[in-house]
Amino acid sequence: PGEVTCSAVTADGSRAAVALEPGRIFAWSVESGEVLVNEAGEFRPAGLSWTANSRHVLLTTKSLNAYLWRAEPLAELFEVRGGGPELLTAEFVDDGRHALLVDRSGRLQLIATPRSNAAKEARSPGAVVWEQQIPGGLSCASSVTSSSHLLTVSTRGEATLWRLDPEDLRLEQERTVDAGGTAEACALASDGTFALLVAEDGLAHLWEPLKGRLDEVEGSRDATVHSLLSDGRVALGQPDGRVLITDGLTLPAPFDEEGLHPVITMALSPDGQRLAACYFPYFVTTWNLQSSQIVGERVTVSRVNQLIWSTDSRRIAVGAEVAGPTFRVINADEASPTPRDLPRRAGLTTAAFVPGSDLVIAGARDGKAYLFGDQPQPLLVFDQHAAPLASLAADLQQDQRRALSSDSSGAVFLWPLAPSSVAADHLAREVDDWEQERIDGSVSDG
Repeated sequence: PGEVTCSAVTADGSRAAVALEPGRIFAWSVESGEVLVNEAGEFRPAGLSWTANSRHVLLTTKSLNAYLWRAEPLAELFEVRGGGPELLTAEFVDDGRHALLVDRSGRLQLIATPRSNAAKEARSPGAVVWEQQIPGGLSCASSVTSSSHLLTVSTRGEATLWRLDPEDLRLEQERTVDAGGTAEACALASDGTFALLVAEDGLAHLWEPLKGRLDEVEGSRDATVHSLLSDGRVALGQPDGRVLITDGLTLPAPFDEEGLHPVITMALSPDGQRLAACYFPYFVTTWNLQSSQIVGERVTVSRVNQLIWSTDSRRIAVGAEVAGPTFRVINADEASPTPRDLPRRAGLTTAAFVPGSDLVIAGARDGKAYLFGDQPQPLLVFDQHAAPLASLAADLQQDQRRALSSDSSGAVFLWPLAPSSVAADHLAREVDDWEQERIDGSVSDG
């Protein structure tokens, strides 16, 4: 609102600014439209200009005063922290405006992940909004569920159910129980009503926080793998290939060779309707839990220790840390696999699907994150990590997709999935034909 009295464009034409009567300055990126400055004040504009480096805009007024604003977007690619204890979870919350970090030392942090510095009150990227410490450290933790619940298990064997308050984003402690020992793995139902705690020897306990019940899961020590179902039942993978459900239901082994294919890993779909199971020596079967029927055909894969569902329960990322191009994406409706080409020595350590798209990010043992579309070759490679990738999360906002990644050394980065030309300079890519000719020429010239 108001009358434009002055205007200025940077020398390269990338940024523009206008001053208006009464008392307002507005600057933006010509390429992206991102607002860089938007402020009102008690001044009457007389002149407007950019500094030589195009990073600041200078306003002179009719009262002979001068104002200088820094006018540049926030970095698209930045390091949240350089290292520290390994993270158990690092994920976006609050529609991507913040991220929650939980590490093995017992430190829980909420950090800011703003997209623009237009608002005066906006925190810098990675700034800690709040932090709290759980004494003794943590053995495991869940991700935040759709009901905003989080489960942590301390090294002292204390399991705690938290809720992330949607108003002030503070963690509220709802229930605590002494599990009688540390848990090597844990899982939390989407509504926070059930939790599964699995000890190193395979003994599992089912915890109902609201009822105050902690029960041993019968037969859990004999199972090769455990999976918490959405209704509080527990699926127990067996050495002979069967999957036992704690209500007495048995999913029969999907093969005729008795005892040859133990269940090695399982994963429940986000909607709670399907269970994906991987069998040795390596094929994946998806079960419909309502009908106890197999969905489609079994999918043969090479070595697997990762089964990761997409948030819409339609795709499964499958892979292993061993050397070789082991990464595949399975269409859960058709049970059909599509390859994704990781470098032979990469090794999949984690993966994340990007909501509302066909994009999937594969984190690898070689310290790189590979962004894939619907083709086997990666669209982008992020190579800022110096250690194997430990976790990946994708921003839920579809207008500006970003990833949050951590590695085994505790380093955390926030980076764009569709970077600008400036940010892209920091990302690994394949050389083009012209560059290859230059490289070949320099070699031949000695």
